[in-house]
Amino acid sequence: MVELFLSACDDEDLQIHDDDLDIDIKQIFKELKKAGPMALIEIREKGEVVKIWLE
Repeated sequence: MVELFLSACDDEDLQIHDDDLDIDIKQIFKELKKAGPMALIEIREKGEVVKIWLE
């Protein structure tokens, strides 16, 4: 789903420019994908588990 979103957007739309930082969201996603499958967020509460992961 994320790859579909990234391919549909212009490169300019996927960058954050500020006085203190520059973020290229496409590049961040490429680096995360190279790292392989991993859990990004895991929340456990009252016997329930919510996980957000990258495959």
